[in-house]
Amino acid sequence: MTHQRTSRVTLPDFLVIGAQRAGTTWLDNTLRTHPGIVMSEHRKEVHFFDQNFASGPEWYSSFFETANAPTARVGETTPHYLYHPDVPRRVAGLIPGCQLIAILRNPIDRAFSQYGHNVKSKGWTLSFEEAIEREPQILERGNYARQLQRWLQFFDRDQLFVCMFEEVTRNPDSAAVDLGRFLRVDPSEFSWSTSRANASYVPRFARSYAAARGLGRMLRRTGLDPVVEAIKKAGVPGIFGSRGEVAPMNARTRARLRDYFAPDRKELEDLLQREIRLWS
Repeated sequence: MTHQRTSRVTLPDFLVIGAQRAGTTWLDNTLRTHPGIVMSEHRKEVHFFDQNFASGPEWYSSFFETANAPTARVGETTPHYLYHPDVPRRVAGLIPGCQLIAILRNPIDRAFSQYGHNVKSKGWTLSFEEAIEREPQILERGNYARQLQRWLQFFDRDQLFVCMFEEVTRNPDSAAVDLGRFLRVDPSEFSWSTSRANASYVPRFARSYAAARGLGRMLRRTGLDPVVEAIKKAGVPGIFGSRGEVAPMNARTRARLRDYFAPDRKELEDLLQREIRLWS
């Protein structure tokens, strides 16, 4: 498969669709190490199919200007795509032959990671228990079966590659073989890192950090992605410091969430025709 190309636009032929806080930044970094793969320029998450669809295919194509080799695989990573109800139909309408990659994580850990990310990026002072009551989507994003079923209304099962974060981090070489087979690229040319990407912590100056993140989002909306990337590479986020990691989840909450996610996990195992033992 080669990516969709016309005289005017180049569009990706595969998407990393999620899940949010399940290792997509790490996976995107890995995909960028492969010489036969071109990922979106200027920003990891283009958010075309959820937030910027009205901008049109030519705008989307501007993020893949270096995808000149006709045999290169072209991809984009936006982990919000998995959850957004309108995205599967939009992707199918524009790039129906697209391959889809979903990396999933124990939904309890994923929810807690999203909470920690909001503590870091938005200055939340809520407890985890308060957060999941006020923001139900934190838990809803971990109901993977119903989200994947929405995608499979528009795409064939063989267009979808699903891997588990816990399995990938335990055995990256095996994951590389499976991913390479799916994308039809040489898996030996991936460069895997075991370091955590985009880890959560409590900033020392939480309000200032949240304001800086808001400014970054505003600059991206006005097309100044290179400025944001230059600031990040210069290490500016580090000036806000850290007060340590988020306090751990209590055992009673974890037990309650295990029961909450049990039905969807059973549906997911039936959908994938496999048991997910590492989530036990």
